[in-house]
Amino acid sequence: ASTLAAAFQGIRPQRMDMGRFWRGSIRHALLCRQFARSLAERDAERAFVVGLLSDMGHLVMYHAVPDLMGIVLDTAQDGLLAQAEQERSIIGCDFTEVGAALCAAWQLPASIGSVIACQLAPEQGGEHSAEAARLNLAISMAECLERGESAGASCPLLCDVAPDLAGVDLALMPVFAEHCEAQRVQLAHARRAR
Repeated sequence: ASTLAAAFQGIRPQRMDMGRFWRGSIRHALLCRQFARSLAERDAERAFVVGLLSDMGHLVMYHAVPDLMGIVLDTAQDGLLAQAEQERSIIGCDFTEVGAALCAAWQLPASIGSVIACQLAPEQGGEHSAEAARLNLAISMAECLERGESAGASCPLLCDVAPDLAGVDLALMPVFAEHCEAQRVQLAHARRAR
C-alpha cells in the first residue's frame, strides 16, 4: 500500500477527494483480504491487491480528463453505479475499464484485471465472478463505513447477486467491518509515525 501511495504521490486531480479515495482503497483491500481468509483461500494477499487497485481507474480518469470527470460529477445521480453509467456516456468508458487497462499496462496477471473490470457486475466475471462479487461487497461495505453507517445486513448493496456469488457469510459483515476499521486506523497511525 505504501509503495502504491508513493507512486501516485503528488498527483492531485481536480475535484477528487484524495483522502476519501485512499480510505476507500484501503477498506476495499482489507475487506477483500478478510473475505478470502474467511473462505480459507490460499492467496488472501492477492485479494488485498485487487481491493487496493479496484478504484485506480478513477484516479487515472480524474488526472487524464478532469474536465470531463467534472461533468460526470455534476450530472451523475448519487451512487457509484450512476457515476459509472455517466462515465460511459460522457467519456466512453468507466473506471472499471480504465482500471483493468492499467493492470494490463502494469503487466499484472490478467485475472486481477478481470476482477477489477467486473467489480460492478460480478455475474459477468466468468471464472472470476466470485472474486468480483467479494470486491463488490467490499465496495458496498466501504461506502457504508465512509458515510458513518453500520456495515451490517442493512448495508445497501451495489449488486443484488453479489452475496450469493461471493460465498461470504453476510452475518459476519459487522465483524469484518470492525476488523477493517481497526486495521485501517493502525495503518494510518503507522504511516503518520514515519
